[in-house]
Amino acid sequence: MGAIEQLQKWTKHGLHWNRAMRVCIAALAGEASPQEARRCFRLAAKEEGRGSS
Repeated sequence: MGAIEQLQKWTKHGLHWNRAMRVCIAALAGEASPQEARRCFRLAAKEEGRGSS
């Protein structure tokens, strides 16, 4: 839930942001793994300029 709250604060809603939102919601519903949600969140963070490498 914390990842979704963070994503909602970001300004760049690009491809990685959209995927991260979908996968984080799916993970809450038990339809995606936490590892996949983390991976997508990291990619969205990089897209937003909040992540490293």
